[in-house]
Amino acid sequence: MALLCACLFVASRPISAEGGCPVGYAPSGVGPGGVQGCAPLPGASSPDNATQAGVWADRYGAVATDPHLGILGTSKSMESRSLAEKAALDSCKSQGGLGCKVNAWYRNGCVAMSSGDNAYAVKSGPDQNTATKASMDSCQSDGTTGCHVYYTDCSMSQRVR
Repeated sequence: MALLCACLFVASRPISAEGGCPVGYAPSGVGPGGVQGCAPLPGASSPDNATQAGVWADRYGAVATDPHLGILGTSKSMESRSLAEKAALDSCKSQGGLGCKVNAWYRNGCVAMSSGDNAYAVKSGPDQNTATKASMDSCQSDGTTGCHVYYTDCSMSQRVR
């Protein structure tokens, strides 16, 4: 698997997450590449957990890679951005990564990584379909061929009361 990852990342250049949130959501969290996720607007009607009555705790996830070695580290359902980023870096390093860097973090949403022949894209969104579409569109946007979804996961808010 590491060899497959190496083939995907060696000639790749990262494309960071950006906005583009659906109706009823606003960009949330700003990272090295811009907006890292979408959160429901206060008072917006949505079936999403974050807008239902009760007390909800944010949950964070992150993606880290060592593109030279093709190693992917991830985290999800963490209580803070810093914990999510640290866990993703630790995951990358525990698999042998030497130059691991956080590519994206997300809050109360999902992330997707798409990889092509000479680029990869990591995008987030309020749900898996939105994040996946955004990562595929970004991967293919500059003519990269062979794009496919390599990784997806979600960290949704959790009801605490």
